[in-house]
Amino acid sequence: MQGDLEDNKSLEDAAAQASTVTNGALDHLIINGAYMTTESWHLDPTEFKGKEELLRKEFVRCAEINLAGNIFAINAFLPLIRKGNAKKIVSISSGHADPDLILEGEVTINVIYSAMKAALNVVIAKYAAELKHEGIALLSLSPGVVNTDQFPRKLSGS
Repeated sequence: MQGDLEDNKSLEDAAAQASTVTNGALDHLIINGAYMTTESWHLDPTEFKGKEELLRKEFVRCAEINLAGNIFAINAFLPLIRKGNAKKIVSISSGHADPDLILEGEVTINVIYSAMKAALNVVIAKYAAELKHEGIALLSLSPGVVNTDQFPRKLSGS
């Protein structure tokens, strides 16, 4: 089963497939997906001057995947979580959404991604407030720096 944060229908299909495998219940849901582009990630906020269309395009695309996609995923799998025992939902966020880290580390790049992950943290808090009376716990979690094909970094010992 596969779901794509860009495609609500695929998430609904993945939840339906999961339901058949898990007898209609799910204890844990971990949503790990994000959109960030090499076209804008390295820009400081002031460097968007003259790149307004890029800013608009990237904000919309990033919101579609990093915000709406998480909402679609949670809503698609929520009926299964409600029937589960542990009732836990984790959405992977980013340290780039932490104002203290940004200020202390003077991290000025990744403006759009950071803003969308900060917004995601609020969305997860809204779900947590709404669903806590059902015994469902939600958490927005930053795993730290992750080595990916798109943004490789040398790992110690590599």
